[in-house]
Amino acid sequence: MQLLSLTGIRGLAALYVMLYHFTYGRTFFLWNGYIGVDLFFILSGYILSLVYADKFIQRSDDLLYLSFLKHRFARVYPVYFLALVIMVSINIYSSNVIDLHKISTNIFLMQGLLGDSLVVASWSLSIELVAYFLFPIIIYSVTKNITTIIITIATCLFLVNFITYYNDHQSSGPLDIYRNPLSLIRGLADFMIGVGMYTLSKKDMLPTLRRKHASDYIIVLIILVLACKGLDVICIVLFSMLIFSLHNSESYTKRILSLRPVVYLGDISLSMYLLHPIIFLNFGKDIREIVSQCTTTTNNSMSIIFFVLTLSISMFTYHFLEVPCKKILRRKL
Repeated sequence: MQLLSLTGIRGLAALYVMLYHFTYGRTFFLWNGYIGVDLFFILSGYILSLVYADKFIQRSDDLLYLSFLKHRFARVYPVYFLALVIMVSINIYSSNVIDLHKISTNIFLMQGLLGDSLVVASWSLSIELVAYFLFPIIIYSVTKNITTIIITIATCLFLVNFITYYNDHQSSGPLDIYRNPLSLIRGLADFMIGVGMYTLSKKDMLPTLRRKHASDYIIVLIILVLACKGLDVICIVLFSMLIFSLHNSESYTKRILSLRPVVYLGDISLSMYLLHPIIFLNFGKDIREIVSQCTTTTNNSMSIIFFVLTLSISMFTYHFLEVPCKKILRRKL
C-alpha cells in the first residue's frame, strides 16, 4: 500500500496538470495546476531514493549506474518518442520548417535546458534526465548525516523561493517556470528535496508525520493552499510532507490513493502528461468544431470531452506501447 499510494498521488498530479491546461488556468482551484509538476519532481527524488539509494551506497560501480540509466530510459522514452514523432509530423504537415538542431535537441532530451521543446510538456523530462545523471552524486552528498540533509532541504527551499522573483509576469504563478536555467533550478531543487525527505524517513525522523491520519490533515492544508494563488513555495513544503507521511503512516488519504482506479491513473500518468497538450493544442479546434455540429458546447463540456479522449488514448499507449517497450528495452539494452 505504501508504493500504491505514491503511484496514486502521481496520477492525481497528472490529472491536476491536465485539467489546468484544459481550463486555460483560469478556473478556481485548477489555476495552480502547473505546480503538479513540482510534485512529480519531489516524488521522483523520493521514490528513486527508496529503490536505489542503498544500492548506490553499498555498491558503487559503472554497471549499477548504467543499469539505473537503462531502466529510466526504458520508462520514459517510448511514450516521449511517440509524442515527438507526432509533433514533427504535425509540423511537416503544416509546412512549418524545423531545423535539424531543434530536432536533435529534442531527440536527446535537451530542450528543457535550451528552450526548444517540440513536445510542450517534455521540458520537465529534460530536467529529470539531468537529475538521473547526477543521482549518484546527489545520494552521496545529501545522505551523509542529518546536518547535511537539513542544510540541503533548506537550501533547495531557498532556491525555489529565490527563482520566483525572476519569473516573468506572463506566467500563471510564481513557480510556473518551464524554460531557461531557472527551470533547471526548479526541477533539481524539488528532486533533491524528495531525496532529502526519503533520507529523513530512513533515519526515523519527523515523528509527527508518522502519526496515523497525518496525511489526512496535510491533504486538507494542500487543498486550502491550492485554493489561493501565489503560495507555491508553501505547496512545495506540504507536498514533501505529504509524500513522507503517505510512505510512513496510515490514513484515509492513503487508502483512497491506493484504490485501483486511482493507482491506474498513476500507471498511465506519463502518457496523460505528455499527450494531453498535443490533443488540446493541436487538435482542440477541430474536435470542438466536430462536437459543436452534434450538440451545444460549453467550456466545461469540452474539458470533459478532452479529458475522456486523453484518458482513452493514454490507456491505449500505456498497454500497447509503454509497457511492451519498457520490457523489451530493459531486456535488450
